[in-house]
Amino acid sequence: MVPLTLIKGADAKGAVCLDGTLSDYHLHPGFGSGANSWLIQLEVRVSQLPN
Repeated sequence: MVPLTLIKGADAKGAVCLDGTLSDYHLHPGFGSGANSWLIQLEVRVSQLPN
């Protein structure tokens, strides 16, 4: 697994979270019959969404 990774340069393109923090992701490589596949997990923090 790739640890939590901040997306460098995303803020310059306006690709940030609603609270202005940098976007991030986790990357999980596949295994077995899915060894050539990847799962990219983007977290959504519902508590930070506007009401």
